[in-house]
Amino acid sequence: MNKKNSIPTQPVYRCEWRDVVALNFDVDPRILQSSLPQGTRIVSYNDHTLITLMVKNIREFRPWKRKLVLFRSIDEIDLRTYISWEQDGQIRQGHFKLVNLVSSKTASRVLRFLTGQQSEVAQIKRETKNLQNVRRDALPTAEFRWKFKDEENHFRVSARSTATKSKPDSKEQFVLRQEHRFIQRNNGIFCQPIRQAPWPVWNASSGSFHVNLSHFVDKELRKYLKKPKFVLLSQGGEVTVSKGIKVS
Repeated sequence: MNKKNSIPTQPVYRCEWRDVVALNFDVDPRILQSSLPQGTRIVSYNDHTLITLMVKNIREFRPWKRKLVLFRSIDEIDLRTYISWEQDGQIRQGHFKLVNLVSSKTASRVLRFLTGQQSEVAQIKRETKNLQNVRRDALPTAEFRWKFKDEENHFRVSARSTATKSKPDSKEQFVLRQEHRFIQRNNGIFCQPIRQAPWPVWNASSGSFHVNLSHFVDKELRKYLKKPKFVLLSQGGEVTVSKGIKVS
């Protein structure tokens, strides 16, 4: 982390993000402008504006420096894009969630209390193979299904190469190692630092893919969610999220 651009703040919670799947789509930046926090701007990767459908299993969630585990395992799905905020010559770059779903009402309340993150509750089913305990003779796969109200969504992805570590300025680092996230609360937008180690990453391809999200995004944005530009799979690892500072 660049200390010059870091935000000195108090850690809020730590957990593990596991079975991480990132499906990435190339979109027209103009359709995102009205959804972005005031005072921020879109960050592109190699001149491509990305939105990512990020899916993960959150494990061993506990407040900072406390032994109490508030929940052992939940699944989370979000649709995010990438933005930056500048103040006093310092630029903080991170992701901003357009949609956030979790598999537990309790977890939704805990996240809202600790960080202000607003989440909807959905029925989420996850099935992964060879992602945490990697076999030499088989590449990892992941399949997620979820239902919100009357809408069913699903996808299945498969790794197509051996795992690598994300390199500086790579698409893997851009998507999976954002050092901040921007959260919209009732009293404004906050920038929260995220600390994590590099994760093993597989490039993957999508087999079946049916994602609509009609309850959350308009038709103009949904037309870009037909086929991912690229897909990443990762084992994930430990994560610490801090309180952050108010942006606007």
